[in-house]
Amino acid sequence: MNLRPAITSVGPVLDRVQSTLGTSDSWAGLLTTIPVLCFAFGGLLAPALARRAGMRAVIWLGLGLVAVGLVLRAMGGPFVVLGATLLAAAGISLIAVLMPAVVKGAYPSRVGTMTGAYTAALQFGAVLGFALTSPLADAFAGWRPALAFWAVLALIALTVWLPASRNTLVLQAEAASATSLLSGPTSPAPPNRPTSPSSPQSPQRLAPKPPHCTANPPGSHSEQPATADSLFRSRLAWTITVFFGLQAMIAFVIIGWLPQVLMDAGVSRGESGLLLALLSLIAVPISLLIPPMAVRQSSQSGWIIALGASGLAGLTGLITAPGAAPLLWSILLGLGMSVFSLALVVIALRTRTTEVTAKLSGMAQGVGYLIAATGPFFFGFLHESTGDWNTPLTLLTAVLVIQIIAGALAGRPRTV
Repeated sequence: MNLRPAITSVGPVLDRVQSTLGTSDSWAGLLTTIPVLCFAFGGLLAPALARRAGMRAVIWLGLGLVAVGLVLRAMGGPFVVLGATLLAAAGISLIAVLMPAVVKGAYPSRVGTMTGAYTAALQFGAVLGFALTSPLADAFAGWRPALAFWAVLALIALTVWLPASRNTLVLQAEAASATSLLSGPTSPAPPNRPTSPSSPQSPQRLAPKPPHCTANPPGSHSEQPATADSLFRSRLAWTITVFFGLQAMIAFVIIGWLPQVLMDAGVSRGESGLLLALLSLIAVPISLLIPPMAVRQSSQSGWIIALGASGLAGLTGLITAPGAAPLLWSILLGLGMSVFSLALVVIALRTRTTEVTAKLSGMAQGVGYLIAATGPFFFGFLHESTGDWNTPLTLLTAVLVIQIIAGALAGRPRTV
């Protein structure tokens, strides 16, 4: 819940921030782009940091950066606000990359349930940022205390993580990751030939490691080579990365531009904001319900296609009759954006060790968010160039089709 309000809280008071600081639209664009770029570079750095310091320490660092960044953001001028946003976004990116590995290592038999709970908390946090920041700014007579308020969540998270990080399950997840590193580049033994307990590199001698972390799911097969260092040569890893990047791109475009599309179709500003909040809120129950059901099946492709089809229906409605049923289009788009939870699920299910999960998560989020960062800019550029919304919405529909194809391939029962 702590990983989204720092980002979604800016939009509702951005005009007030600009007015107070006397900044340009270009500055505002940079402020809203910084988090996406941090997600990308943090995704590439987090696995290396975890390899050196351990996952628990890196998550501690991330929470600290979020808390410090949010406090500083409410205290300075334009450059301080940008720098503080950079700190907070960097902390968020470190945590976001490592959480799939923590979930897989700590709860190997409940990956779907725990990933769903994690994703639902993310979505709920995003809704809180959207919905409460503007009222808080009114109540506190300014945007600075309203933005600083979200540092409270970061401090609570720091307090909670201290005892939680000492929990046996979290220690086991970190030990499993360390075991993968100590074991070197050798692929894990096949399920029917377990590693001997007397082997000097035996995982059992280093940490208790559930079989779910080392064996392929039933009915699956592993791509070759199957080591963490070979991800950038893995077609499956790139398929997952494209899937993650395109779903993130579509989400950023919808969150950034849907209110304007609806207002140009005759929907009021207030209603447009409520529909955007509803769209994000829909993902909370979906994230809790679908991942646990999806992981019970060897393939998650059907779920990915179904959610993608909902998004296609929503975009089609915006293109053909945007003002006719904005509530319905928003609900359908919210269902389509809920595929984010399945993107995290496939990262965990398509890997065999927590260390590989962390590396695949870093690759998918690092490269994926670089892909996603281009979406809002080009969507706005196409609108400015053509003078209508149909052209950029049609292109976004084509991107969604590619996302569905990549997601369907990523959902098949294989491991990297």
